[in-house]
Amino acid sequence: MDPIYNFLNKIAYKFDKGYPELTNPKDRLIIESMLSELGISIDLLEATTSATEDLHEIFTAMFVAGHQPIEDFANADWEKEVNNTPRLKNKQQHIDIISKYIGPDLPLKPEYKKLYDDAKKIADQLEINLGFSDAEAERVFATGPKEKADITIYQPGRRESGLGVSLKYGEGQFNSLSPNTVLKNLFDLENLQAPTIDPETGKTSKVPGILTQVTKDDDKALEKLNGGVKSYINLILDNFEDITMPQKGKGGNTQAYLKQKIYSDILKAIKESGKMPITFSKKQGGEEIELGNLIFDNVKLIPIEDMTWKLYSKAPKSIKKSFSKAYNANPIPTLAKQKGGAIEKKSEAINNIIKDYIENETNIDLNTKIDGASDEGKQLKKFLAIILGSTDQSYYYIGKGGQKATFIPSLGRLEDLEYYIQPKYREDLNDFVIELTVYGKAPEGEWTELFGTDVKLRFSNYGGQWDGDITQKGSKFTIGKTGEDVNMNKLFGFK
Repeated sequence: MDPIYNFLNKIAYKFDKGYPELTNPKDRLIIESMLSELGISIDLLEATTSATEDLHEIFTAMFVAGHQPIEDFANADWEKEVNNTPRLKNKQQHIDIISKYIGPDLPLKPEYKKLYDDAKKIADQLEINLGFSDAEAERVFATGPKEKADITIYQPGRRESGLGVSLKYGEGQFNSLSPNTVLKNLFDLENLQAPTIDPETGKTSKVPGILTQVTKDDDKALEKLNGGVKSYINLILDNFEDITMPQKGKGGNTQAYLKQKIYSDILKAIKESGKMPITFSKKQGGEEIELGNLIFDNVKLIPIEDMTWKLYSKAPKSIKKSFSKAYNANPIPTLAKQKGGAIEKKSEAINNIIKDYIENETNIDLNTKIDGASDEGKQLKKFLAIILGSTDQSYYYIGKGGQKATFIPSLGRLEDLEYYIQPKYREDLNDFVIELTVYGKAPEGEWTELFGTDVKLRFSNYGGQWDGDITQKGSKFTIGKTGEDVNMNKLFGFK
């Protein structure tokens, strides 16, 4: 028998109709749980393509190269539009990518027109900021690891290799790095493992998450995490039956929870049994168990009082999603913020663990000014190069519809910079956050704010709070200005 057919027959009984329907939330949760057991993490409802990145970059390159805005976007002939863009290079590659998303047999998503409009704003601002006209342009079609530049602009009379431009759609995030990479480079943490990228394949190696590494030989720290996850679980099990639409506001999160009865069914089954299914292989004693009208493969039932952070991380995705949805539904967010509540316990556990680890490993106070000439300052310069994405050549960064823009100095220019960094550890926030403001010394001798960024570590996996390890939210990026002048452009002599 065909192995795929055999597999479908084996799982058919799990679905009410004998087969999965992706429009059915219960069926989606079953599929997501099965994929999770195979090590595949995906939200079938929220999964997206790379259309945002591909189309936004291509549209921007087209506008820079002389494309004229079209009135009837829905019925545009994109092959004709690309070929009629006078200064666009490598036209066929642009056509091939557009045809993946827009064509006679493909649904036209409203988001595509928004990408097109944002690209026009960015292209107009690029022309103003860089002072060019009649420039050629093309989207960067990387064949290996993703390059920093998204499009290349070839300005008359400038270098033949062109100017690389990094684009961000909408507000965007400046850079997205693993928390291990961020902290290792920021504080020179020799014992902390961080993923590396194979220069030939572009594949990233896997290493344990930061909380896993930090608590490996620290039972007290691990106990703090276990206390935090128990507080989270008990908060939801004690209050999910009281979830109602709020009297004020739209209550979108509450509505999302109430619309899918399966979430409360799962939570009710866990509360009544006092146990939670946790994934284990068959060799580890995992078996098929029915709970709340859902069948879970390869699980054991673990008493709630014995729950730990590592165990909860192994719960089936449908369970973690049910907890996550309830956690954001009224009135649980308000209850979580109460003194001694789930948020305070999470903050005390994670923030204190990471702060203590950094300060013990480095003897650095997280709120102390760091001179660029010091050993710590030299290490931070490496971190700045990573955050900025500096390469052998300077490039231009632009986002938020052209409202946020600056040149990013090359590694060579950054090496000559005299600077200091003012960190600020935000003890008042629920996530672990260190804000970094970088000041550079101008030729006239005055110090000027160049840019601000941050390190923000939080749970952001599919299952919400306490699902797996913490991740680094893409860094914010603020540009220091004096009036309308960008300080970084002035300091490095960019025009």
